Amino acid sequence: MVRQDFKSGLVKDWGVFLGQAKGFAIDEGTEEEVQKATLQYIPYFRFQIIPILTVDQQVEAIKSIK
Repeated sequence: MVRQDFKSGLVKDWGVFLGQAKGFAIDEGTEEEVQKATLQYIPYFRFQIIPILTVDQQVEAIKSIK
């Protein structure tokens, strides 16, 4: 499934932490695309999804509060 996610372009990076039952994935997509992708892994994994902003998005957010 991970290889399919790479081929689709959603997953940009993926890995596991040595000696732990934990890892990470870096996905690029809309909230709906990421949700759909993570649902296929339930009940095998639990996710903590942390959205991030690009530099341009952050600059726009700062400008909007001035």
